[in-house]
Amino acid sequence: MSFDRSRLPGRISVRRGPQAGFSENFFSLIRARDITGDYFALADQDDIWLPDKLERALEALETIPAGVPALYCSRTVLVDSRNREFGLSPLFRREPGFRNALVQTLGGGNTMVFNASARELFLAVGERLRVPFHDWFLYLAISACGGTVVYDPRPSLRYRQHGTNLMGRNRGVAARWSRLRMILDGRYRSWVDQNLRALKLFREQIRPEHCQLLDDFAQWRSAPLMERIRGLYRSRLYRQGRVETLALLLSVALRRI
Repeated sequence: MSFDRSRLPGRISVRRGPQAGFSENFFSLIRARDITGDYFALADQDDIWLPDKLERALEALETIPAGVPALYCSRTVLVDSRNREFGLSPLFRREPGFRNALVQTLGGGNTMVFNASARELFLAVGERLRVPFHDWFLYLAISACGGTVVYDPRPSLRYRQHGTNLMGRNRGVAARWSRLRMILDGRYRSWVDQNLRALKLFREQIRPEHCQLLDDFAQWRSAPLMERIRGLYRSRLYRQGRVETLALLLSVALRRI
């Protein structure tokens, strides 16, 4: 079926992405230099933004100096394919930060809004960036480079959950079992590997103390068991929530991080 572009409002354009997965599709837009603005928001095709989503995001971001990379993200309302509500995404209570971002994403990309300073970080590295998840790496890179991350406990959108979701199922026993399998089969470690390689592109912008943490992490994550345990204790890495903390401990014990 053909798409009639004449039906689009004047300021909307359709672009052909690189067709290399959802993460690369989003980053191809983030680094498109002809897209300009003070703030940028990511949107998935099947979610429903709450009316005040952008207003709340800008209220938070405008309190941060323009030269500081800044990212807003939030909780979500979970709905089914017919937009019937059945719950909320987990509420994260610990502060956002680099020690969390190394081992866990904080908010879905569909909730994220970031400023021009954050976007400049990604313009600088160009097309060399390859990561498994755009939202996780936005959180990771911005926090690594001394940016500010705002997590809003109030939902900003209705997140549609259905059989064709690529990612995002983060609630219930099935979701927890799925995350456990990702640790056991090595996928989680592979994702961390890819993130660490990508962070090397930002080395000059990363804060010195975070560079030291990265170097220590890269060393102890492949060390013998007791060194891994001591490394986790020294680094003070953390995930949000008790179950996620147990998952982190398991991944360290099994050398799956």
